[in-house]
Amino acid sequence: MPGDSSASHAGSNGAGAPPGGPLAVPGNVQRFVDALFRPKDLILLRPIETWTEGGEKRSQVVYKEIGHHRANDLVRPQVWGHLQAVANEHKANLFFGVCPRFRGGQQYDLAWQIRMVRVLWADLDHCAPEEALKRCKAAGLPWPSIVVNSGHGVHLYWILAKPYLIDDAGDPPPVLKNILQRWS
Repeated sequence: MPGDSSASHAGSNGAGAPPGGPLAVPGNVQRFVDALFRPKDLILLRPIETWTEGGEKRSQVVYKEIGHHRANDLVRPQVWGHLQAVANEHKANLFFGVCPRFRGGQQYDLAWQIRMVRVLWADLDHCAPEEALKRCKAAGLPWPSIVVNSGHGVHLYWILAKPYLIDDAGDPPPVLKNILQRWS
């Protein structure tokens, strides 16, 4: 499991919003979002351009397009079409935080914004789904709830029977806490 709250990505399918209307949300995206999140959960989305230069993998975050979206908004055709257009414009993949956020929208995405874990996940680079499942079996791990071919490897997700609540993260830093109270 990655050490921070980011983790997985949804690659652009190369199609922006068509001129005649919004882009339909693929059924597998809808099912994936429904499985990992509740409708009102805040999901962090971070577009990141990646490329290879001189044999090394490089990346650049598209900071102005980082945002928090409610799960039920994310799968609206207008929002999905906008996200795809952003991905296409910047030649970026859309990385998302696997854990729902608490009070998103600040300038930064900080550890205190995560108060619940509903799924455990693993990102295996340069590994086919079949190989990942063999590794799970050999390690005595339970069968993953969801397996995603990421294009450069595989993402495995285990949906927890009950969410793990994080109650020792502490309150937001005082300055942000005051701002949050004023906005509430």
